[in-house]
Amino acid sequence: ARLSFEGLPCPNLSTGGMNFHSIYEAIPVNAMLKMVEVIKNLVSE
Repeated sequence: ARLSFEGLPCPNLSTGGMNFHSIYEAIPVNAMLKMVEVIKNLVSE
């Protein structure tokens, strides 16, 4: 948020996680793999 405020566009990327900061916090492997593809597409442009 601070970098965007300073004029550097920074997207907020989802992690696909759930139940944050609880004993049931988790992230499905398929959600992580999907974000890998999103990030690869962003950096290849």
